[in-house]
Amino acid sequence: MADYLGKPIEEFKGSDRMTINGKNIAALVRFYTGREVKPLNANTGLATDKPATASSCWGAGYEAENAFDGDSSTRWGAEPNAHHAWLEVELGKPVRIRRAIIENAYPELKRIRKFAIETWHDGQWIPCYQGENLGEKLEVTFDPVTARRARLNITEATDTPTLWEFQLFE
Repeated sequence: MADYLGKPIEEFKGSDRMTINGKNIAALVRFYTGREVKPLNANTGLATDKPATASSCWGAGYEAENAFDGDSSTRWGAEPNAHHAWLEVELGKPVRIRRAIIENAYPELKRIRKFAIETWHDGQWIPCYQGENLGEKLEVTFDPVTARRARLNITEATDTPTLWEFQLFE
């Protein structure tokens, strides 16, 4: 039990509220020992509701901020027939980032082939994670970085990239 009380709930793995995982066990231990339990939302991260921009937008209803609203029923979409795109968030102040979750819309189409999660440092984008063939939901951990701006840079896509969510975590 001490292991589940010894660190913040957010440091445990698990994003599904309906399965047994470390995050849910930590919340239950806190509840049953009378400690405060804050509501868990897998999509609430450092980028939630922060100002967002994108290289392009499909049109009304597919704006960049939809990827950072914590709502997996809204999405960002790049302009039609885009084969590369980027999605950027302004975090407001320098924050420590070491984990990201990307929820890809329509993963069965296998549109996003190559991508990088990047942070802005000294006038240039520096990758902290690079990947290929983004699936339905990707959760990655990387060496911690401190940044005020971050982006998902999609460098190769077979068709228009579109995402339900892109969230960053400490």
